[in-house]
Amino acid sequence: MKALIIDCDGVLYSEWNFPLFDFIDSMEKYAYSINISKEEYEKISKETMNRGEQGLYNVIFNLVNKDIDKFNKFCKNVIDTLDYKDMKRDDELYNLLIEASKKYEICIFTNNSIFHLDKVYKQLFGKSLQDFPFTSYDITSTFKNGCFHPKHTKEGYINFLEKISKDKKDCIIIDNKDSNIKKCIEIGIQSEYITKENTINNFLKKLINSN
Repeated sequence: MKALIIDCDGVLYSEWNFPLFDFIDSMEKYAYSINISKEEYEKISKETMNRGEQGLYNVIFNLVNKDIDKFNKFCKNVIDTLDYKDMKRDDELYNLLIEASKKYEICIFTNNSIFHLDKVYKQLFGKSLQDFPFTSYDITSTFKNGCFHPKHTKEGYINFLEKISKDKKDCIIIDNKDSNIKKCIEIGIQSEYITKENTINNFLKKLINSN
């Protein structure tokens, strides 16, 4: 069965913007609350970037000395400070995912945290991560050689496909970011570019009706 690997942010929802600056602010505040000094925070952030370890979650991972339990606690605390209440419920999308799952394996894959996915599912579908019927993968799914590899990096999708034991010919990546789509083209994975006109709902309708 072919897999639909669906991005979260900007695909499952489009009208709500992930509050990146609030995330960074909460990230800094939580770091200081666990006795990481501003100087240490800035030093680790710079060292992470200089090693080519991309994304804020690699910074968090290094702030906690690559301790996965402390990493998860850090991420949960940061996500819990963010306001998701303006994200609109989308029962139509949920029903389309259910219908599409009769012929495709549905996976949600985000560069964000699993705790973020839980909040999104509750707002969009009224379901917790545990109740959501499809498999969910977060940034930790890209872990290899001591760090995470976001989708737009050389190793991101390759590491992810290894993790889920899928060949690239058996997948369709659904994303709204040009850099991620370009990476799919570069490594030879079929992809679907989500836009304001070609929404995930419209794409799934076309996919369902074409089979």
